[in-house]
Amino acid sequence: MFCTTNFIELIEIAIIALSDSSYGHNLQNSNMDSDLNLADEVDFIKKDVNFAVDYIDVSKELPEKDGKIYINIQTKEKDRFCVELSSSGFTVVGKEYDCQNEDGTNRSYETVYSLLSNISSSYNRTFSDELARKLSNLQEQLEPN
Repeated sequence: MFCTTNFIELIEIAIIALSDSSYGHNLQNSNMDSDLNLADEVDFIKKDVNFAVDYIDVSKELPEKDGKIYINIQTKEKDRFCVELSSSGFTVVGKEYDCQNEDGTNRSYETVYSLLSNISSSYNRTFSDELARKLSNLQEQLEPN
């Protein structure tokens, strides 16, 4: 059994392992003109949340322009969304792939995690399950043989 300090450290390590340290920064604090372009940003996002969605990819119909890229997402509940990614964050712009039919009053989310937490009722549970799995794997690695 781990003491509290070791357990907290284990959780911190698992969170880093779960996100694979590839993504998770706040888009509003990043410079979108840096070496990391929007398509690369989406690649990092896909790797981070692939376990929690049925589908996620860049829209093939809506072009990247004016500092915006569009992402098609299907949640575990089979709901489909078109999400705009810009320096303002993540904004649902359509309730179907490749679709911009929202009126522009939708809330923007700073991270993909907060977006998924709001559009997918199973996201938090799926994230918790994945975290528990990673913690269990890490515990097995740390235990003496």
